[in-house]
Amino acid sequence: MGLEIVELMMHVEDRFGSSVLDAKFEQMLTVGDLHDFLMDRIRSQHADVCLSAAMFYRIRQILVDQFNVDRVKFRPATSLESLVGPESRQQFWRTIESTLAAKMPKLKRSKWLRFSGDMFPPECSTVGQLVGQCIDRNKLTDEFGSNDHEAVFETVQRLVAVVAGVDEKKISRGTSFVHDLGF
Repeated sequence: MGLEIVELMMHVEDRFGSSVLDAKFEQMLTVGDLHDFLMDRIRSQHADVCLSAAMFYRIRQILVDQFNVDRVKFRPATSLESLVGPESRQQFWRTIESTLAAKMPKLKRSKWLRFSGDMFPPECSTVGQLVGQCIDRNKLTDEFGSNDHEAVFETVQRLVAVVAGVDEKKISRGTSFVHDLGF
């Protein structure tokens, strides 16, 4: 991944408050692909779905399917350390970041017990806190609505033009990051 793409990712994350996975960004070939991705994220934020419940069930699914956690033990007040053993915490955290496209706080090293492994950050010590952090770190700004296609595209167009060093009028939906902009 070129430096321009990394810089563009950072600008998109700063402007829209939404993290984009490297692998997801690599699949985006044109400015239109990036716009479509952001519009999908905006629409999902404005859907008539309880975000807390949706995130709770997504995290539970990860824990049940990939980490063999008994779903009966999974409650908002349950401590993550009781669900995920020290040997699996790094992998679990990477899975949360990659699956939910959220940049999470770093795991903490235990100062007291040398071999106890990583500890979850205090703001993510329970399932409920993790749900809240994932929503907050995955949320697009409330500035754009699900019908603001033009405003979102103009913002994307400006960001791409700044990173590419070209006039934003030359940026269209079909502009290729690689072929047209040399990213």
